[in-house]
Amino acid sequence: MDKEYLENYHSKEKEEMDKFLKNIYEEELNSSYPDRDRFHKLREPVGKAFFPTESIWPQIPLFGSLIIEISPVPENLFYQFHGIEKKDLEKLIDFSKETGKVQFMMNGDPESFIGLDFLLPLFEEMRPPISYSIPMASLFELNELKNYMHEFDTLIDLPSQRGMNFKDIHNYIVKLGVTQYSLNEVLDENRIYYAFLRGYGYDNIVDCFEDLLIIDSKKAALFLAGMGKLIIEPKLESFKSDRIFSFEALTELNYSLNSIDLIGKPNNIHEIGKFLFNKLTFMPESFEACKDVIARYKQEDLYKVSSSLHEGVIKQDQDLVCKKKFELTEILDNVWSDAKLENRIKGVNYGIPISMALVGTLASGALAGGVGLLAGLGIEGVSEIFDQESIGEKLAKKTVPDHVVNIFDFKKAPSGQFNV
Repeated sequence: MDKEYLENYHSKEKEEMDKFLKNIYEEELNSSYPDRDRFHKLREPVGKAFFPTESIWPQIPLFGSLIIEISPVPENLFYQFHGIEKKDLEKLIDFSKETGKVQFMMNGDPESFIGLDFLLPLFEEMRPPISYSIPMASLFELNELKNYMHEFDTLIDLPSQRGMNFKDIHNYIVKLGVTQYSLNEVLDENRIYYAFLRGYGYDNIVDCFEDLLIIDSKKAALFLAGMGKLIIEPKLESFKSDRIFSFEALTELNYSLNSIDLIGKPNNIHEIGKFLFNKLTFMPESFEACKDVIARYKQEDLYKVSSSLHEGVIKQDQDLVCKKKFELTEILDNVWSDAKLENRIKGVNYGIPISMALVGTLASGALAGGVGLLAGLGIEGVSEIFDQESIGEKLAKKTVPDHVVNIFDFKKAPSGQFNV
């Protein structure tokens, strides 16, 4: 794909994004970028796939539509990065057009895809929109935002008791080539995380981050990144969707907080949500096996029930969330039991645990007595769920009050596996 083609592509996307931002500033809160009609047969609930390297096949069946964010990765690394094989890309494009089960967005500006000609069919046939975030300037007063970012820049230059400071750690990571982003881009992302937590009133979490900066900047970096993924990114998405996380990645939160330096502090950190359930789902190993699992879930009305649960989250309807949670767990149990009785699903050798959790204050009422999200990840010293009543009206209107996250334990094959 040449520069001119991608610049024209970007120009058209920018026009749509500018319309969305105008609506945000004017508080037309039902708008989104992209518009829903940009997608092919979009179905609720909508999820966003977890990358890099984890297989896409167990992620697709659990959603009405799953968004795959395409990153500008060279072809020799592209397929492994996105959890597929080379032969699967064309199949997924056709599958998207036929069913809407898979959708595509770009993770990066179009110009970053220059020279990646193998992706031209996807661009021409699917016209993937760009994955954008709501700008912080639309949520906070400019002076307030500048103050938060100045605080962050001051903090990350402070020395750490253990090794490099926060900025030096990220500079080291960038130089190693572990990330495709520059140091400034990485620090900008962290500035946004910090400013959002400060502006949103997560003072307890900010205090923990600041404590960790002094004790161990590596743990501070892992902690802020984890909180950013769980709390902030879903709220700032210009197109709302469920997030998928790897359990292995989230254990970094456990590592960062459960240090001898922080254990024992009363009310160390507020809980941010609660688990809805933990169940087994299938681990299809191919595109065909994935379609088989989809058919089983569709037969049991999983998508209809799951969509209703998400409607309850959006409408802040505790009763509907509770009711649909129980229906959803029953469906997952039934499909798993039926598969074990058959002792066979072609292309599925075992299952993996998946946990669905609700992030936000709705969890405190809808799921009284349930397991807290952070506590369930093994984090100690967690207190009551964060109270959002103090959030400014402007901020509360422009971000989602609650959202759903799905945690896959990709690495674990449970004892309940069945042979094929």
